Amino acid sequence: MRRSRRACAGPAFGGFTGGGSHNAAWALSSGTWAGEGAAAYAAAKRGTAAKGGAERGEGVGVAGLNPASGADKELTSELVTRLVQDEVHPYDKNYFRTEAGLEASLANLDDLWDRVAAGLRGGDGYPPSGVGQATALFRAREAAAMVAHARWMYNAARERTETRGMHKRADHPQLDPAQRQRRFVGGLAEVWNGLDPVKPYSILEVAR
Repeated sequence: MRRSRRACAGPAFGGFTGGGSHNAAWALSSGTWAGEGAAAYAAAKRGTAAKGGAERGEGVGVAGLNPASGADKELTSELVTRLVQDEVHPYDKNYFRTEAGLEASLANLDDLWDRVAAGLRGGDGYPPSGVGQATALFRAREAAAMVAHARWMYNAARERTETRGMHKRADHPQLDPAQRQRRFVGGLAEVWNGLDPVKPYSILEVAR
């Protein structure tokens, strides 16, 4: 793991890049570290919600893990995954982006998040064939994360009214020098969106 960290801590960044070589290595390595951190955090919190602790306030962070009573019986991990893919796979939605297209996708994804947060099935006999309870819960949590990520991605894309790197806005085809800063996005029930407060700079300024 230490060797992997040193090898992958290279310049895997930029507005337009591929998915191979150091980029794939960085994705695998950083994903592994994030998973290890999340597992350690969850283990440290084990049992606190059951005791009525403050951690219960983490709310929809448990989407897919603790289905509410009367949860949507038709909503499965496989269905959620397919519905997200319907919004993010088509080129006319996610590559050639427009405000109208992003708004339409976000309406569908926001509705889907409400259903997921209310209680995505992740056990109690689902899936029905040979998959254990832990695996079913894991798949439900993956599906919930896909919905959250798609909403963050499209909210940020809607606010970036320019074409930059791999972000293509068909209704804003030009580069806007005023939007050189990164965008930050987050939130679950309500998604927030904002600019990196750090002053934009150029490669020439860094070289000096």
